[in-house]
Amino acid sequence: MKVSAVRIMLSTVAALAVTSFAYGAAESSDSDVKVLNTENFKEWTEAQDLALIEFYAPWCGHCKNLAPEYEKAATALKEDNIALAKLDCTEAQALCEEMEIPGFPTLKISKKGDFATYNGTRKEAGIISYMRKQLLPPLSTLTSDNFAKFTASDRVVVVGFVEDTESAEYAELESLAKELRDDYVFGVITDKELAAEQGIAEAGVVVYKTFDDGKD
Repeated sequence: MKVSAVRIMLSTVAALAVTSFAYGAAESSDSDVKVLNTENFKEWTEAQDLALIEFYAPWCGHCKNLAPEYEKAATALKEDNIALAKLDCTEAQALCEEMEIPGFPTLKISKKGDFATYNGTRKEAGIISYMRKQLLPPLSTLTSDNFAKFTASDRVVVVGFVEDTESAEYAELESLAKELRDDYVFGVITDKELAAEQGIAEAGVVVYKTFDDGKD
């Protein structure tokens, strides 16, 4: 299993994922996006295990384009206990300066008040996928019990089949998973019976997809 080969495969799969995507959910009439201000910002963000905050300005065209996608993502992520919120920087200028907001919209991930840059897309599916990845470890251990659910959990799921967790292949996969965790969901299997069920006889990587031919 060569990391360079996996990278090439993932870049091809990513291109196909973009071209095959279709939006389906309708915008909800009731907002599931929490409205923040200078009074509730600190208390609310520190209370959330995982949240996404949009820093915006009402006059911003890109913010207006993001709004319906953000609303739909907020509704979908409720079941994962991931909260989405927004802060109007024209009404909270000092706070946005403190947060070093460079422009609008800016999205930041918050975990108990610790902030990190959001590097995903500004579409519903991209927001959902990116935020759900934040709940997972870089590399998840798979068994026969969670295999089916895990491989269907995102549009592109990378699964490595290795001899054991002490192998060189495992170390390579773990390194790649840590580097690309924001882009892909990674799992690993050391169970030989489960590997055999998937037609895998030696160490390697399979990319499971919800489009095209299903896997590579």
